[in-house]
Amino acid sequence: MDARSRLLIIGSALALLATPANAEEIERLYRASAIVTGQDNLPERARGTREAMAAVLAKVSADAEVAKHAAAALADAESYVVSRSYRDRKAGVQISDEQGTRERSFVLEVAFDRVRIDALLRSLGREPWTGKRPALRVELRVTDAAATYLVTQTSERGWGHREAIRAIGEKAGLPVVLPQVEASAAPGADNLLSGNMTMTRDGYWVTEWRLSAAGSSTQWTVPATTFDRAIAQGVWTAARRLAQALTRAPPGSG
Repeated sequence: MDARSRLLIIGSALALLATPANAEEIERLYRASAIVTGQDNLPERARGTREAMAAVLAKVSADAEVAKHAAAALADAESYVVSRSYRDRKAGVQISDEQGTRERSFVLEVAFDRVRIDALLRSLGREPWTGKRPALRVELRVTDAAATYLVTQTSERGWGHREAIRAIGEKAGLPVVLPQVEASAAPGADNLLSGNMTMTRDGYWVTEWRLSAAGSSTQWTVPATTFDRAIAQGVWTAARRLAQALTRAPPGSG
């Protein structure tokens, strides 16, 4: 069975289980933030707005690469903004520079127009994923020069891997769940991204990923790279395939 057929099967099964997201969950999809310098620095504000919009496009579509195809829209990112706010990264810390807050860093939080973002994504051939997103269980087993271990919620080893999984899950708008203990999920578990990551002699990582969903599975390999890039590729690929399955109408539905 080819990958397209497997995806259609996954989509047919998952569509029956799909439920609408609540208003707060949807609203979060259309918000993102960027670190900028100063609150009145207009070039910095423009840069941060573009960065935040690119993050929203990726999150809503579950496609990490979509912003590469939206250069014209990103250049006009300001017109997509519905609200913005600043949060001082050093709130409570006394200002010590001579220029006051001009060089102080802030988190610029931006909310974008849902209708316009959706229309832009559809013009790029991506369907917005606004349904309730299933939790993705991630089981990553790492083999380095010293040992082999499973990355869990509290494992002493694999701290960097764990933080990367959580960070990428947040960027993809996908809830991720790590094992609580050193034990794998039951055979046939759904929405499971399992990986085997092995360190090379050069200190890079080769990773084999498998996504299991709705009784079917797909697998792929990420060639030698840094562990955070391998994790990003795995989680984003899982998010994209789940999105394609859940936003595609089942065969025969019209």
